[in-house]
Amino acid sequence: MKAILEFNLPEEEEQFNAANKGMDWALLVWHIDQFIQNKIKYEQDRDGVLQLVRNELNFQIEQKGLQYPE
Repeated sequence: MKAILEFNLPEEEEQFNAANKGMDWALLVWHIDQFIQNKIKYEQDRDGVLQLVRNELNFQIEQKGLQYPE
């Protein structure tokens, strides 16, 4: 299967950049999740704040129908 995305530049530059950098954003979120997970696992998570943030991050990902890159 092939997909071709077309953008009218410069008018749609923001949409182009979002599509073009999608994997970079996905990896960024995954790295943040891993960072939080390691802080929870190996360091103290006072008041459970990091776990709360991680839960919300993953909830939002699920709500948007997204998933971490494989």
